[in-house]
Amino acid sequence: MNRLGRGLLDAIVPRLQGAPATVSERFSDVCLELAAQIAAGAPLPFDDRWPRELAKAQALARGGRIRAGTADAPVALVDLRGAEPIDPLATYAQHTAPLAVAVLSRADGGLAYTVGTNPFVEPRPSDLSPALRALAAAEFAHGPPALGPEPAPGNENWGGRATVFGSPWNYGSRLAPDEVVRLVAEASRATTR
Repeated sequence: MNRLGRGLLDAIVPRLQGAPATVSERFSDVCLELAAQIAAGAPLPFDDRWPRELAKAQALARGGRIRAGTADAPVALVDLRGAEPIDPLATYAQHTAPLAVAVLSRADGGLAYTVGTNPFVEPRPSDLSPALRALAAAEFAHGPPALGPEPAPGNENWGGRATVFGSPWNYGSRLAPDEVVRLVAEASRATTR
């Protein structure tokens, strides 16, 4: 059932990203088409993309671009710089660290980060806000364009939710990948003591 559900999701997501102009119109069109297929007893759309995503993630891991965390720093580093787009779940499946930092190159030459909890690992932290605050303070220490040390709207700094967050949207982070991993690991150790 999971494979079928995943295949349905992978088949309809590209449709939700295309024309017509609004998300609600795209969603409505897809729902109506799915309802008609169900009523007619026709097979639902299916795209078995997951094996391809896993293969891409495994290639990254074999190439040393997914670095697992350690007992002292249970944070994996996923280096996506120059790689083709990949499903984050496929990269999480390549390591057992409860946290991961993904880094990729921005079009303007800077670095972009996503920090998140690994959904395949238990236990995992439920609140990464200490790490988010530590990274925002470190980014602000580099000066403008960061406008404040807190991850708050208007500060042009890091932001996000309790279990996933990222670097500033409007410019590349000035933090190095190993520094981000270290700060996330330190913040997670401080909250689990």
